[in-house]
Amino acid sequence: FTHYSIQNSFILISHDLPPEQALSLECNHEEANTRLVLRLQDAVLYNYKHVCVQSVDTNVVFLMISYANAVDLSKIIVDATVRIDQPKYIDCTMIRHQLINKYHIFPEILLVLLAISGCDTTSFFRNISKTTFFEAFFASPSRYAELQNLSAFPTNQKDIYVIERIIYDCIHHGNRRSQEKKTLHMASMNSSNLKPLTSTSFTSIDNLRATMALNALQKGNKSIVLILSASTVALFHHGRRASRQCQKWRSAHIDNLPYPDHEPYGFEKINNEIRIKWTTKMPLRKDNSCFQASDTF
Repeated sequence: FTHYSIQNSFILISHDLPPEQALSLECNHEEANTRLVLRLQDAVLYNYKHVCVQSVDTNVVFLMISYANAVDLSKIIVDATVRIDQPKYIDCTMIRHQLINKYHIFPEILLVLLAISGCDTTSFFRNISKTTFFEAFFASPSRYAELQNLSAFPTNQKDIYVIERIIYDCIHHGNRRSQEKKTLHMASMNSSNLKPLTSTSFTSIDNLRATMALNALQKGNKSIVLILSASTVALFHHGRRASRQCQKWRSAHIDNLPYPDHEPYGFEKINNEIRIKWTTKMPLRKDNSCFQASDTF
């Protein structure tokens, strides 16, 4: 069977049957990966028990893991094969069960982490890869338990604080791996030069930015903008975008998905266009005292 989407209507094509309209697949979904969740429900209507989804999209894999037990299917497999001679099959049902039973991790929290680490509908972090995000999370899942709060509205600064924590850990995780490589190199040359790896406690992301800026200046860097982490305000808006995206993923089983408004969830309207919001600008004071003061010099 093959499904074609035409203006929110779906046509079911079969090799030996005439085309028919698939009413069960009509939806208002803007993203192809959420429409795949509706396809799972449609497979159940056709009495299928095992489904293989062909996709190399990371978002699809995590959605299938999240919805593995939400529909009446015995097995959901993702065929993520890129090269024919190197087949890759991901058993999403098994992964979900192991996350719960072996690692005691609520699978839906992975959708939150996926949105935070960056996607086309939120924003991305410079110098922090998705791999680093997930390595930091799985190193201590309980440390980020509050991430689950981002899957519900409204989000506030307290909910966003956990994002600051994982960003801080991601940066130190990357620095620690770099230092470990240097330590191994030093050990091969002179063991007397070894120094223990150090770690500092998390205070705030803005304090981390200040430390990074000072270190860069002390090293004589001409530009520090590209190496700084996001600010607290930027993370707040990014967190709201991630929360909005999680809400869409969690509602992917609904044909007419209730899309949250872009404002005030990390977006702003400029010249009638929706754009990503990174900062909250304070209004300028409506006085000219500064200009008057300059005349006295």
